[in-house]
Amino acid sequence: MKTHKYRYIWNAYHHCIGYTVVILGIINIFRGFSILHPEQKWKTTYIGVLIALGVVALFLEVITWIIVLKRKSNKSP
Repeated sequence: MKTHKYRYIWNAYHHCIGYTVVILGIINIFRGFSILHPEQKWKTTYIGVLIALGVVALFLEVITWIIVLKRKSNKSP
C-alpha cells in the first residue's frame, strides 16, 4: 500500500541496506585483490567497470529525480 504510514521508513531501510551491500561487495573485491596479488590490469579493469557503473547509476538517479520533481510540480495547485 503506497500510503501506509511506515512506507517511508521501509524505503529508507531498503536503500540503506542495498547501498551497504554494494559497498561491502566492492570492499570484498579489493581485499581479494590484496590477498591474491593478481596482475595490475585486473585491478585497473575492475576500477574502470566500477566507474562506468557509477556514472550510469548517477545518470539514472538524476533522471528519477527529474521525473519525481515534475510529478510533484504538476500536483501542486
